[in-house]
Amino acid sequence: MVLSRRDKIVTALLLLAVALLLYLLQCHWRRRSGLKGEAQPVGEVEYKYRQVQRKFADRMVWEDVEPKTPVYAYDWIMTQENSDARLSFKNGARVEIDPESLVEIEDPAEGTMLTLREGNIQADTRQSGKGVIRAADGSTIELEKGRAQVASRGKELSVDVKEGRAKIAQGNKKTIAESGEIVEKKGDEFQKTRTEIRLKSPPQEIVFDDPNRPVDFVFEAPPESRDCNIHLKSGDKTERIIKVAKGSTHREKLPHGTYYWRATCLAQNKLISSGTGTFRIRPSAGLELVAPRQGELVPTNQAETLVLRWQGGPATVELSQSPDFNPVITRAEKIENSYAVPKLKPGKYYWRVSLPEKNRSLKSHFVVSEQDGLLASAQLPEKAQGKEKSARLKQNADQEGEKKALLSVGAPEEIWLEPDAARATFAVEWKPNKKDTAYTVEVFADAQKKQPILKKSVRGKNRATLSLPPGTFFYAVSGKASDNWVWQSPLRQVTIRRKDLPGPPRVKSVEAQ
Repeated sequence: MVLSRRDKIVTALLLLAVALLLYLLQCHWRRRSGLKGEAQPVGEVEYKYRQVQRKFADRMVWEDVEPKTPVYAYDWIMTQENSDARLSFKNGARVEIDPESLVEIEDPAEGTMLTLREGNIQADTRQSGKGVIRAADGSTIELEKGRAQVASRGKELSVDVKEGRAKIAQGNKKTIAESGEIVEKKGDEFQKTRTEIRLKSPPQEIVFDDPNRPVDFVFEAPPESRDCNIHLKSGDKTERIIKVAKGSTHREKLPHGTYYWRATCLAQNKLISSGTGTFRIRPSAGLELVAPRQGELVPTNQAETLVLRWQGGPATVELSQSPDFNPVITRAEKIENSYAVPKLKPGKYYWRVSLPEKNRSLKSHFVVSEQDGLLASAQLPEKAQGKEKSARLKQNADQEGEKKALLSVGAPEEIWLEPDAARATFAVEWKPNKKDTAYTVEVFADAQKKQPILKKSVRGKNRATLSLPPGTFFYAVSGKASDNWVWQSPLRQVTIRRKDLPGPPRVKSVEAQ
């Protein structure tokens, strides 16, 4: 076959176009992944509390980060429960990342600081002059010499401007929020409200290091205000409403965590509101165990690089398979807040962190599973501890006059919800299963198990299916058989998050390259 002159020209142009596209993609991914050390950091993790993780653009593995860790364009930063971090950009902008949040660092040279995939942040561009934040729903927030609190959950968006101004846009819809205004996205429309109540205490972003000290809530409302309420939330948990007299101080002790609050009142038969205040309460103890959590199930593939983490400074750390730490698998002294343990085989492990000079010690345990998947299982008396211990548990229960036994529970620790779905299906399985036993699954909003928010009972089955909205929940399974045997499981945790897949790669134009 002989190609004509025209065919040759067309073929050459196509090959040239393919080569140009490959070159642009290569340049793009070299910039994203930093091949040959060419990538330059756009900022750093200025501060972090507890467990904060980072994932490079070209990798699938999450790794823990420490203060002063540099961050690059297209890195992902994730904060775990009761964890937070502060990012400092080279252009002077700062971003506080609240617990259970996920952000993707963008390239400031392209005009965007970061994409808030999920959670809450406080952005400050007073030093940089301007900064653009992209939300999970595609909206953009251009913050001009100001401070703003941004919350993004699936298709929901809230922008609370504390100082300066923010330009918010999605598609052809645009609005501007000045200092003291809140913009919320309801459906496909932006709704803007003016804050007429001023929050005075606690100050924005303050950190309390003494949970035994009550928190004073003080706000200033217009003189004609009445029927005032304080709306208090911890993370994504249910909002609690506290009735207060206008201008009075409400005082309350709160457990450690990150809190969001606002005040509302009636004024001239109209509901008025404050902006959103944020504060944090740290544990009072100088020593706190961070990870693994008490009773956590660690998949065997993660046990190969398991790191024990705590707060409280240099300490002595010990690991054992015996609750009395005799014998000890490994021991190290004067270790600063983290210690990598050797590859662990499936089984139950105890770990202890001690401050000898302060005569203080904390102990916890975790279980290494035989599975690679992220299945949350309770203590497995027959597999992880052996049949001998299972029989000993039964014997001890009989001696105490109580016929109690452990249930082994299996369920995901994390469920990803489709962006347009309101609730997720959560399936819990347990064993052993007795036909004459009535089992009950109870779901709680916190680990204190004060009041179940959801309860489901089945008889003679080893599975129950529940429906839950996004958030972090705690659950336990109990059962009672006809022979008066009582079955109980430890308290487990599940977190439901919305999916948010990254968009397609962004390739600069030929002129930009």
